[in-house]
Amino acid sequence: MAPRRRWTPTNGEPMPATAEKLLRAARRIVLKKGYSALSTAAVGEEANEHGSLIYYYFGSKAGLVAALVDSLVEEPDLIGRARVSAVRDARHRLDELLKEQEAVAAAREDFRLFYELLPLILRNKVLRERIATEYASARAYDWQVLASAAGFTDEQTRTLGVLTLSFVDGLGLHAALDPKGLDVHDAYEVWRDMVTVYLRELKARAAAAES
Repeated sequence: MAPRRRWTPTNGEPMPATAEKLLRAARRIVLKKGYSALSTAAVGEEANEHGSLIYYYFGSKAGLVAALVDSLVEEPDLIGRARVSAVRDARHRLDELLKEQEAVAAAREDFRLFYELLPLILRNKVLRERIATEYASARAYDWQVLASAAGFTDEQTRTLGVLTLSFVDGLGLHAALDPKGLDVHDAYEVWRDMVTVYLRELKARAAAAES
């Protein structure tokens, strides 16, 4: 069997059922035993499939790990952006963005898996650059939504875009560490108020500067 091109959320192909089984099996292994327990043999056994299929669908174990990282970062971001972009009103679009980010922060299992893989991501140049590119794209998108809601483009709205994404990761980590003691929704209600008030203040300053 000739190796297939590695599946990613953006390559235009739906994930084949067997590839999805392998990816879900890899996810379960990392969550239960950590990255050190991840091997092609272990994934094949967990998925009840032949381990060599990893090379067919993902090219290598590294390709499987990259697809796992994509499923945690890139895929949810693409889905969230589609939902946000479908909202026409700028202020409602901002509400939808914050709602999508709240859902991401509340996905405790995903964050457990992401932080389990984070040391590997930081050491691996290819993965690190992939995630850095995805984060830069997410920050730019958040800034566009914020600037649209504010009614003007400003460097401070760009900085706020950085903070909104940082809030997701920080809150997601806290929720993963303390799943019973942290209410993500209440935290996001406060954050939503803070963002709204801040954008209103920026708009007032801009109006005062023009008068």
